[in-house]
Amino acid sequence: MPRVNRRKFITPLIILAVIFAGVCSAIANDESPVGKDKFKLSLGGFFPAIDSQIRIDSKTLGQGTEIDLEDDLGFNEDVSLGRIEGYWRFKPKHRFYLGYYGFDRDTLHTIDKEIEWDDKTFVIGAELYSEWTVNFIYGSYAYSFFQGEKWELSGSLGLYYLNTKLLVRGTARIEDGGEGEVSDEVEDEASLDLPIPLFGLKAEYYFTPKWRALIGVSYFTISIDEWDGSVFDFSANLEYLFHKNFGIGLGYLYFESDVERDREKRVSHLDYMYQGVQVYGIWRF
Repeated sequence: MPRVNRRKFITPLIILAVIFAGVCSAIANDESPVGKDKFKLSLGGFFPAIDSQIRIDSKTLGQGTEIDLEDDLGFNEDVSLGRIEGYWRFKPKHRFYLGYYGFDRDTLHTIDKEIEWDDKTFVIGAELYSEWTVNFIYGSYAYSFFQGEKWELSGSLGLYYLNTKLLVRGTARIEDGGEGEVSDEVEDEASLDLPIPLFGLKAEYYFTPKWRALIGVSYFTISIDEWDGSVFDFSANLEYLFHKNFGIGLGYLYFESDVERDREKRVSHLDYMYQGVQVYGIWRF
């Protein structure tokens, strides 16, 4: 289960709630902006806390060690990264979304437990150098099944593409062709490329033409061939346009994926979760 300290995110959520309440008290009878924009681009910073586990099994050693990347390998759970996303409304009720974010981190850490990784065993006290790369690219089609004066409700069908790669380097014990074990400096890499279809719902409420709140949720579970897993995504945002084409936004994001892959009796497991606050600029017309 995720062990991220959620208390650090209570303050931003309270601030969002206070702003929501303040804006609600200032609703104006302006012309409805629902479905009127054609294009939106958001670019800004994302500040998540990450909790992740990975396991690489071996045909020789059997089930590998469940590794907590933050606790066992020393990766910092708090990161800062850029995020870009946007949509094109090609008809009043039809939109196409596209976005990207990712990070590349490394760490040097002395491990305090034995780690079985593929056919290698990294020993207690070994100094491990690790590199971890994650890239998310996502796109979706959304249809607004309801548009009112201030509300827009839409459903979406999309695809997340997850690319992650973890490299470890350090002293390990290795089976020596049935002659016993030897210790040596080794380097190994595990990677996962996974397209993840997602079904989503989003609610958008315009307090005024300048202020709007957005809440979205997406989910998918799969069990087919060598894949078994689930993905959950939640977001809550508040946006303000200080100009008809430019604005700012503040939001909270939560994402969790739990995936296993069984290929020729070699199972790899990835449990990846993040949650955090994002601040971004908006360009729309």
